[in-house]
Amino acid sequence: MSNTIIHKSSYLVEEDFLRYVQVPTQERIYKPISYGNIVDTIELVLDKANIPVSNRKFLAAKKGNQATIHYSLNLFDDKEQQFQLVAQNSYDKSLSFKFLMGSEIIACSNGLLRSNRDTIFKKKHVGEIQTLAPEKIYEFIYNTAEEFNTYISYRELLKNYDLNKSAVHSLVGKLFLDEQIVNTDQLNILKREIMSPSYNYGTDGNSAWDFYNHVTAALRTSHPSNWVNNHIAFDEFINKELNLN
Repeated sequence: MSNTIIHKSSYLVEEDFLRYVQVPTQERIYKPISYGNIVDTIELVLDKANIPVSNRKFLAAKKGNQATIHYSLNLFDDKEQQFQLVAQNSYDKSLSFKFLMGSEIIACSNGLLRSNRDTIFKKKHVGEIQTLAPEKIYEFIYNTAEEFNTYISYRELLKNYDLNKSAVHSLVGKLFLDEQIVNTDQLNILKREIMSPSYNYGTDGNSAWDFYNHVTAALRTSHPSNWVNNHIAFDEFINKELNLN
């Protein structure tokens, strides 16, 4: 099987690869969740809810000891965004189990994860995690329609928020120097996207929506172990800086 490098330490893999990775032994405190069970639960709930899937993407790192699972859903008649489910898990205790709702920008495949705690479930592999994980997957998927409307409203809010060059320069500096949400390589990508955008985001080019997508374009290169946290940190950052909450 050929793997595609997404990050220098991560690979785009087939579903079978994740199923073949050996699940660690359960311990008195540590309760592992298999990648296969995560995928099976998502597939089962989507099938029961009659929700069509437009794309599946599986990322692995550290020889399969870390994985991020993406599902894009063809559920809503929106030409700019489609709903996305993201699960993150590890077999080496390096990552907590996470399950999130978000959206994917159709034009560029950038991810948009909100920092709203109602759309994020995160828990270490302890206690009742093996029961809670499938329950949360079920709960989140059945709330997709209501949640997706908030993403559309958020997009329109950012589209109507103008950013001048001074504001953009200030935000970039804070992202890199103060918050350290983007690294040096990502900073170069961000600057390139600002100067010469790869995509048209349906605005005049000077909106907060453009800036949001320029940053998420850079964050696409995040290591799988940081991808979710970086997106959430950026969403919290931009909401605070632009006083959107």
